[in-house]
Amino acid sequence: MKKILILSGLVLSFAFATTAMAAGFDVVSDGMTMWSSDNSSWQNAVPTWVHPSWPTDLKDAGATWIWRTAQTNPAEEYANVPERGWYFKKTFEVPQCAQDITGTISIDSDNAEALYFNGDFIGQDGALSKDGPDTQAWRTIQTYTINPVVGLNTILVRAINYFNYGSYDSNPAGLIFKATVNYTGGDSDGDGVCDGADFCPATQSDITAGYFSNMWGVHRWHWDSGTNFVQQPNPKSQVTPGKSFTLTDTYGCSCHQILDLFKAAGLGEFGGHYKYGCSTSILEDFINYMAGN
Repeated sequence: MKKILILSGLVLSFAFATTAMAAGFDVVSDGMTMWSSDNSSWQNAVPTWVHPSWPTDLKDAGATWIWRTAQTNPAEEYANVPERGWYFKKTFEVPQCAQDITGTISIDSDNAEALYFNGDFIGQDGALSKDGPDTQAWRTIQTYTINPVVGLNTILVRAINYFNYGSYDSNPAGLIFKATVNYTGGDSDGDGVCDGADFCPATQSDITAGYFSNMWGVHRWHWDSGTNFVQQPNPKSQVTPGKSFTLTDTYGCSCHQILDLFKAAGLGEFGGHYKYGCSTSILEDFINYMAGN
């Protein structure tokens, strides 16, 4: 999509960065997964002893068999496990600019597990009772569809081991999972403005790009990689009263990019602005033109 910018009778055409880039990531069980007995006090899970009969698909895909202990003590497990099993949790974030988000999760445990995602029950394999019955649900990996959202997401599992007899290698406990998240969109230049709303691709800090090395003049602004445009302290004026600008306000354009657009439109050379930074009026004019005012 193109935005046509009309400035004093001159027309400037410039493309928004609207290409839908495909992206994604995996979330796996590992030492960053947490466990709890009460869904309140949390500790890091640990890699656990792996029974040779457990399925290997998820392990081969980068996930780790985990539990609350490196080796299972079946009698201790039986005596202390809360009703319906231990809690295991892992959180992850989906980028703010993500769209068309989809996800799946594959999971297995010895002996049984129930899966929740963002508070919703997703599925269960095996009975969540320390007395079984043992239907050997641990032999099968279950795969479910999940619906990740922009921001924080939580995988929560209740998992349990059956019976109070045996040893770590005859009656082990373990949990393994791998979630895959896919989405389109993003922030290609990392400036905090989503591609679909970003008028200026490849935005760099005005300072990183080598502009405005002199003392800024009165009421002059630049963008220096934060959320807001900033003003250099000046002996004549510290800040412009009541004014603030964000990179979202300027459609992802830094000061020098705005000046480049104005210059390309034939509106002047803007030598003083290139030297000292964008005036308040330059930023306001650009924002008003972009908004169609």
